[in-house]
Amino acid sequence: MSTTAEFEDVDAFKEAIGAVRDDSNSTNYTVVGHVNGSPNLLGVVATGENIGDVLDLFSPTEMMYALVRLSTKVDMSTTVKFVYIHWMGDQIPFAKRGRMGVVHGSIKELFQPSHVEIETSILADLEEENIMALLANVEGTKDKSIEAARVDPKHERSFIGRGTSRAVEESPKKIAPKGVAIETGEGVVEAIADVRNDESPCNWCLVGYEGGNPKAPLKLFGSGDEGVGGLIDLLDDSEVLYGMCRVTDVVDDITTVKFVYINWIGETVKPMTKAKTSTYKASIEELFSPHHASIFGCDRSEVTEKRIMDVVTASSGSKSFVM
Repeated sequence: MSTTAEFEDVDAFKEAIGAVRDDSNSTNYTVVGHVNGSPNLLGVVATGENIGDVLDLFSPTEMMYALVRLSTKVDMSTTVKFVYIHWMGDQIPFAKRGRMGVVHGSIKELFQPSHVEIETSILADLEEENIMALLANVEGTKDKSIEAARVDPKHERSFIGRGTSRAVEESPKKIAPKGVAIETGEGVVEAIADVRNDESPCNWCLVGYEGGNPKAPLKLFGSGDEGVGGLIDLLDDSEVLYGMCRVTDVVDDITTVKFVYINWIGETVKPMTKAKTSTYKASIEELFSPHHASIFGCDRSEVTEKRIMDVVTASSGSKSFVM
């Protein structure tokens, strides 16, 4: 297995990273991701001026990297600082996380030098005020009078700062942007309602974006009464899809109805598309709520009838763990 990664367009990366390091350029960040899920191939996802936009680019299903330029004031002098960010989405499958972890050393070198390194899967860690607090800790310019009660120890394990192991100030429990409004096409809401209706034979539905465009309305890809298998048959490696299925579980000899939400992001979906769809995460989940269990998958082995029932029975307490 190769332990290095390279860029699909190395000149584009050099230009993007150079713009961030150029004080006369207005570009303040460059974000990089893996192309088509390949551990060894990288591409520039986005560059821009507003640091806050970076939060919208990081997907929970992706391993991503960024260089950010910020200005701090030390002894009345303004200095430029560079921050390297290693984003590890909390929904990355274990095997995929391992493959990408192997090449991280070679990727990190491409973003050096930097004054501070941040490795996290928590969006709140990357809010500008928290990054500035970390920089202040590293530089020793942070106001030491901050009360200990305002320090959140949970953030300490997420941050990797040179020369310091101190935590940053507690921030609001904001872990994702508020849900961005989504538009639903014909039949989408009705299909979800059908699945929820015990009197309806329809027990699954699947929706996605018209033409694969995250800015387009959600489109009904299919629905049916043949069980979870019908939904699984429609999963496409090139699509971001959302599904709902109705299954039954036996708890204390009583048959109960359970609803399962499925979030599918195909392995060949482009990093930029994944980043864009992540901004709709809260709104999509609200559309499919409430549900008893949820499943994320990017490979067909992760969305099977067995796994769905395992998740349902585990969540309801009906699963037997006796070997």
